[in-house]
Amino acid sequence: MKFVLTALCATSLIVCFVHGAPKPVPKSDEGRPGAITVRLSCTAERDFSEGLAAVQSKGLWGFITKKGDIAIAPQFDGAWDFHDGFAKVKIGPEAGGRRGFINTAGKFAINPQFELAGDFSEGLAAVAVHGKWGYIDKTGVIAIPPQFDAAYPFRQGLAKIRIGDDPGGRRGFIDAKGRIVINPRFDLAGDFANGRAMGIIHVGSDENGESTIQKCGYIGPNGDFVIEPRFDIAHGFSQGLAAVVSGGLRDEYGFLSGGKTGYIDTTGAFAISPRFEAGLQFSEGLAAIRAEGKWGYVDKTGAFVIKTTFDDAAPFSDGLARARGGATRGYIDKSGKFVLVLGQ
Repeated sequence: MKFVLTALCATSLIVCFVHGAPKPVPKSDEGRPGAITVRLSCTAERDFSEGLAAVQSKGLWGFITKKGDIAIAPQFDGAWDFHDGFAKVKIGPEAGGRRGFINTAGKFAINPQFELAGDFSEGLAAVAVHGKWGYIDKTGVIAIPPQFDAAYPFRQGLAKIRIGDDPGGRRGFIDAKGRIVINPRFDLAGDFANGRAMGIIHVGSDENGESTIQKCGYIGPNGDFVIEPRFDIAHGFSQGLAAVVSGGLRDEYGFLSGGKTGYIDTTGAFAISPRFEAGLQFSEGLAAIRAEGKWGYVDKTGAFVIKTTFDDAAPFSDGLARARGGATRGYIDKSGKFVLVLGQ
């Protein structure tokens, strides 16, 4: 049986290579006056969140400040963004490693003990125990017993969960007490924002009667569609707008190529007409979009604020956005200038 699984938008992890001692040195870097170069051997980095960004150096992860200082020395086998004052970290190899949570001082608030874990949101974090997912509170105590095949962060009082393995598993939503409030019936689903969550259902079949065609729409808190499924690809709402893809061609397996990205409002009407090659969610008033192979940023009217000059770009977080332009990788401000460079 053929199934189309349309992936939700995810920001890419930018790779960087930098050498030297772990001290920031303000200087003119590649014609960028005042940019701080982080002189730390770095192979990957994540977004800034709550004033810190996770970076990988010589195989281990730590955290830097916006000034490029080392805030938490590289010591973890994996590290992710801070949320609600905690950051998820991993100790041990990918297979068999354990996840726990640290505070902004780098101290363990919840010891590494979980097979997998999500971020804290609304006071709870999803964790996997013996292959099933549940939720813990900020003391590490189980708040919702492990019972789901997958679980995701709470948003606006609801969390997406999955019943059954993929392909074929179905997504629904639970409340903070673990009760299912929207029955699992979606092939894929997004998180709630602005009272809407993306939902994907099959709406067509091939000559053998097998479901192959998916369309994306948006549901409300009761699980009913408030924006009917009509988009080929749709992403979650953020700051009142959601990126959707229209047009394009599907191959024999249902995978979409081509099409244009635009942004709809919570009624389903286009606020920014489909005209970009790709687009990420709005954050801090701006959205990263790609046009003619380069990334830049537009405001909520669709007007360019930062020209399309980057090879890669991510959403703004804590006033900065990860970006890569040519040989330069690092973080830009809302003027489009590199302020923290992870150079070569």
